[in-house]
Amino acid sequence: MIKPDHAEPGPSAPVPVSSSVLPPRSAALIVDKASPEEEELVLSDWSDDNCEGSSLSSNIENNASLAAAKKVEALKAPQGGCNFRPQENRSHPRIAGTTSGHLSELQGRPPLQNVRKSSEFVGANGQAAKRRSSALNISGLDAGTAECDGGILKNRPKSSKIDSGIPGFPSLANTAVQYLARVKEVYDYNVYRIFDDIRKKDFKLSIETFRSNTQLEIGTRIRLFEPKLVDSETLAITNDNGVMIVEPMTLVSSTTLVQALFCKRKAVFTEKFRSSGTNIQMTLGNVCHDLFQQALRRRPKVISDTWFLADFRNHILPKLALDLLALDVSATDFEAQLRPYLSNITKWMRDHMPGPLGNAKPLVDGTVIDDIEDIEMNIWSAGIGVKGKIDVAIRNTHGRVIPLELKTGKSNANKDHHAQVLMYIAMMSELSDGYLDPGLLLYLKDGTSRPVKPGPYELKDILATRNGMAGFAGHLTLDAFPDPLPDTRFCDKCQYETHCTVIQQLAPPKNVTTVMANYAKEKTNHLKAEDLEYARNWLKWAFQEWAISSKRHSNKSIFDLSAVEREQNGTTITNLTLANVEKANKMSPHSSFLLEFRRRDRSPLPASVLELSDVVTISTAEAIAVQSGVVNERTDNSIIVKADKELGKRLRDNRNNVYTLDKYESSSSYSMNLNSVIAITTNTPSAARLREAVIALKPPSRRTMPAVELESISSSTATLSETQKGAIIAALTAEEYALIQGFPGSGKTSTIVALVQYLVALGKSVLITAYTNSAVDNMLLRLRKVVPEEKLLRIGGNASTSRHPEMGQMTLDSRIGQLKGSKNLVGDARALLKSFPVVGTTCLTAGNHSYFEWRPKFDYVIVDEAALCLQSAIIKPLLLGHRFVLVGDPCQLEPLVISTEAKEAGMAVSLMERLEPVAAQANCLVRLNEQYRMNDQICALSSDLFYDGLLRCANETIANQVIDHMGIEKENLPPNFLPDDLLKLLLSQNKSDSVIFIDTQSRGIGSSVFEKAQSTTASKSNRGEVELIAKMCKVFTLAEVPASSIGTMSTYRSQVEELRKLVPLGIETNTVDQYQGRDKDVILVSFVHTSDSGDDSKMGGGILSERRLNVALTRAKKKLILVGCVESLKQFEVMSKLLGKVGCIYKYSSF
Repeated sequence: MIKPDHAEPGPSAPVPVSSSVLPPRSAALIVDKASPEEEELVLSDWSDDNCEGSSLSSNIENNASLAAAKKVEALKAPQGGCNFRPQENRSHPRIAGTTSGHLSELQGRPPLQNVRKSSEFVGANGQAAKRRSSALNISGLDAGTAECDGGILKNRPKSSKIDSGIPGFPSLANTAVQYLARVKEVYDYNVYRIFDDIRKKDFKLSIETFRSNTQLEIGTRIRLFEPKLVDSETLAITNDNGVMIVEPMTLVSSTTLVQALFCKRKAVFTEKFRSSGTNIQMTLGNVCHDLFQQALRRRPKVISDTWFLADFRNHILPKLALDLLALDVSATDFEAQLRPYLSNITKWMRDHMPGPLGNAKPLVDGTVIDDIEDIEMNIWSAGIGVKGKIDVAIRNTHGRVIPLELKTGKSNANKDHHAQVLMYIAMMSELSDGYLDPGLLLYLKDGTSRPVKPGPYELKDILATRNGMAGFAGHLTLDAFPDPLPDTRFCDKCQYETHCTVIQQLAPPKNVTTVMANYAKEKTNHLKAEDLEYARNWLKWAFQEWAISSKRHSNKSIFDLSAVEREQNGTTITNLTLANVEKANKMSPHSSFLLEFRRRDRSPLPASVLELSDVVTISTAEAIAVQSGVVNERTDNSIIVKADKELGKRLRDNRNNVYTLDKYESSSSYSMNLNSVIAITTNTPSAARLREAVIALKPPSRRTMPAVELESISSSTATLSETQKGAIIAALTAEEYALIQGFPGSGKTSTIVALVQYLVALGKSVLITAYTNSAVDNMLLRLRKVVPEEKLLRIGGNASTSRHPEMGQMTLDSRIGQLKGSKNLVGDARALLKSFPVVGTTCLTAGNHSYFEWRPKFDYVIVDEAALCLQSAIIKPLLLGHRFVLVGDPCQLEPLVISTEAKEAGMAVSLMERLEPVAAQANCLVRLNEQYRMNDQICALSSDLFYDGLLRCANETIANQVIDHMGIEKENLPPNFLPDDLLKLLLSQNKSDSVIFIDTQSRGIGSSVFEKAQSTTASKSNRGEVELIAKMCKVFTLAEVPASSIGTMSTYRSQVEELRKLVPLGIETNTVDQYQGRDKDVILVSFVHTSDSGDDSKMGGGILSERRLNVALTRAKKKLILVGCVESLKQFEVMSKLLGKVGCIYKYSSF
């Protein structure tokens, strides 16, 4: 059991730390079983470097023999990549800039053997306790006699100290003198009252350093490393003492951080907008990185320029074709620019890699490579609030693991490159023993290599810049951007020039020079006041939406909560073992990897957690987010994650690792929406034209179609209804745009297919887009039946797309794969990819894929399910075509908006809804009101409630269809299964019984099973309704209604999960939203809500909105069964209207 030390520490003593409240920032270090003599010698010689504040029990013997000392001196370097520093040589020679001094110190250091990491330690009671911070523990000690103080072993030697090796800079691994606090009060500028979560007490904090330019607010979270302890109640951060990290759980990218050293505003734009795009230097850099890392992974017998060139041609060039097309660079020209880099890579590897690949010559810092610890090493540090990927992690022959950063630019002294490596050094020290080893920079253009030696002041300067970045990155508002540079010399070359100047007009900076203000005004002169207002609203709403989402689904929980707690919240699966690893493509050395995880105890995985195509982070007990990937396959007992690379060597070698998968909430869709808003403000003819239609609401126009074309359409669309033909004519004659409103079951997909078929016949090009991958895939599969497959191209997609056998040949990778062996790959790819008249992709991919950067504009852009798309998501696709057609139904589901403020202000108004009145007046709107799905009893509900009686059956056959079944013998049912009269209603083939509302009477006597819906923070369920619906489903299946013809749905995800557990196998159960565009012969709807389930406003305003109810009522073809409490539901206006139109309300009693 952990025993806290209640003695009040003096000014020179660290305040005791309780590890139970420290987030799991990094891993603990554990030295495996050693002899008592080895333990003593190691711990005495290394007493200043016991990681994370560890100390020793006083019962360790102090008489080490000379033989034991020699034995420890002979120990080899640690395999775990953890770093240690000896007790001697406290004044570090690196400060004086002498590499030889550092090398001699390393040579005099006895490395440790068998070092591994853990996130648990053994408490005084002998039980494993959860460790949420790092510490050095020695296995084999008597756990019963080693007292623990807040996760730190007591009675350690007085000289024990964790040291960074840099005078004036604290160890980032010493949790004993760290504080994780929130600001409670602001006394004065840079004087605060804080509450330390670790020690559970208040402190006064004084910021006395010129480096602090971030004003803290009440509630701001901070981490302090070794602050000056003025007295037992007062801490200070001075120029020489301590480091403060503001909002440490906000991880700033290391590459973005170094941008801030030149222009903080551009760095924040990079974090929030993340614009796509490439240039020749970026592309060369990516290729060189890939080749360098492939050589390290594969270790060819002979390394040469020829080997690299062959690898480039065979495996990289085919994937690079699109980038070269966008850059308008031929493969031959690119190779010519690449060759000098290959020569330098070859020379470096021959010189410095260990044999047999190289000659193991010393690096520029004097050390020698022992092995490669990891490639593309992913680190998330909630200690200093930085994340990054280290190109190569090298383990040298002294057992130290150091970062090697590859650069393809000029080798002139560059503070950005230097700063980036410094952050890697800091993060790696935090994960190990806190000692700051130097790193390396390798410039592949000329082969120059430079050591990067950390100094206290430059580290503090960079972290101060990081604090300022975190303040801006964490505030998702239109005005949360740094002031622009005073000079405009570099602005015209910046990829964020439009972003910067537009936002200067929308949210004027506090400090801006006249030169910069005039520049911004000049660059935005083409925009009218209404254009700026539109951009202001949509940028503001997008930020509001992002802010709400980040609070609900924050990736910060990975630091704040244990893996078990996160799994209970439904975002994580833990206690996993790595069951299998294999290449996704066994024929390619550059293949991604499939990592299969299973429960260590072989138990089933939790349902509905981590679904197909979810992005996940992979963590171990050692470290958070060691890798990321995408869920590629999911079964009850296993989950397969597709990752770009294998796990690091240290992880692969440890088969006892416990893995955790966390759903990663990507913010990329918010960045894409923000960029889309900026796109409509650009000074281009296509953007100006779109502004007229979307912002100014200029009425669209139509051309007159010649009689010959009209006759041609009539003959080729004989199977379509008159309204469907009218929709096609409206689209073909549109000069700017046309809208097609497809009522439920009205055949809008058939209309789109016929339209595209006709456009292809006319020689037109078409971009088909929708908000979801499934909608795009379904449309292309339908088109494949009438348009030759060689005319169809799929850009992007998810796991379902890649696994679909019929989609495989249409994908971009498959198409480019057809050019394998081409001697003119880029030219042939251009010709091939331009030849496809029909291209399908999602709205967001259309605005972010390099294919669309060089391809000529499409004649038509068709957006399916347009009423589901945010305006900001649809802008970029519309800019890719000369005219557009929006297809959807504003009376069904609207765009998903979670911010109440943004929704009420207008964010949920789709572009289709916005343009509908204007298009109707200009005769550019066609309504498909003849439906081919529901019988007339079901159809009448939706028609009367939502379409003013306009929705009607297309023919008598549709109108009169009823359920078809083989009947059921009552003796095949358990006794008292369901009342006889209810059984009769369920299987009735009278059309008048097609719609049944089963009143659960939750307010009635004896109906307690339905009385209260179980509520969680996110959703609700009603066990009584689940059991009743499961029984009714069983009745239908016993009557030989195919399970595939039956569907159950609910507005609540929790209810859906409960239904899936009980309904017969083969019956599809989903939320109402997931059922849009789908149908079944029989649909059963669970409304869940009762008078005791609470949150009536949420129920009426969103969960059961008119549009969502419309979708629920229009999925059934022949039988619609609604289940809920009439008394509880009729308080909502839309439900009251529905109940008034349902002819059959059955009063159900569970007794």
